[in-house]
Amino acid sequence: MQHDYPTTAMREPLLEAFAPTAVQVGRPQEAIDALEAYSATTSKPTLLFDRAHAYQVAHQLARAAKDYQAVFYKFPLADEAKPAGSALSQLMHALGKEYVYPGVEMQEQRALAFFDAAQMEGSTRRI
Repeated sequence: MQHDYPTTAMREPLLEAFAPTAVQVGRPQEAIDALEAYSATTSKPTLLFDRAHAYQVAHQLARAAKDYQAVFYKFPLADEAKPAGSALSQLMHALGKEYVYPGVEMQEQRALAFFDAAQMEGSTRRI
């Protein structure tokens, strides 16, 4: 379907189903390839998390860490943020000195997301 209809509206749900299945059946590289071919992967926390997991299973730990960091810091309110944080702890130990810590900008982005969410919650309480 991806090859025959690359612009289908069903592409994202297809990837959400395909990537975890490919990893489960021992084909993480197929999941990685499919997710890398979709330009919106980096803006979708679910797909980004799936790619990080596929990288981890494929023993591409530095790439996995980068994607987990993107989920954890850029999408802190997404359901995938908490498991991404747990995975980062494991990868930190596995990579040791090779682990690249996120920059201040990513940390500020995470804090700002929580601040904005708190502001929104406070404004809806006043209504």
